[in-house]
Amino acid sequence: MDWEAEKKHLRRMVSDLTLDKLVLAEVAKGKLLSPCRRRAGVDLLMTEIGISERRACGALGQYRSTQRKISMKSDDEVVLTADIIDLARQYSRYGYRRIPGSNSGEAGRSNVVM
Repeated sequence: MDWEAEKKHLRRMVSDLTLDKLVLAEVAKGKLLSPCRRRAGVDLLMTEIGISERRACGALGQYRSTQRKISMKSDDEVVLTADIIDLARQYSRYGYRRIPGSNSGEAGRSNVVM
């Protein structure tokens, strides 16, 4: 009786590991460092392989709350980032801490808490 339960348990573990290997082979064509890329990977796994969100998030190391969160970027973020990059090219010795503060009052708007 114990051997049968152990055998069933081992078979389930092997099948889980095989599925995880299949999942990683399907998604890991690049690095999955950012939550945005992991979100896309989880969505791909759910549609292509048909596994649950919980299983896909577990395989990729993504928290499910992060998966469900919708990123909110402000409208002027692209413009502000471009201004900071231009200033960094112009004043290469300033550093990343000094450049946003020298953006003539624009840095005050970049740290708005909603």
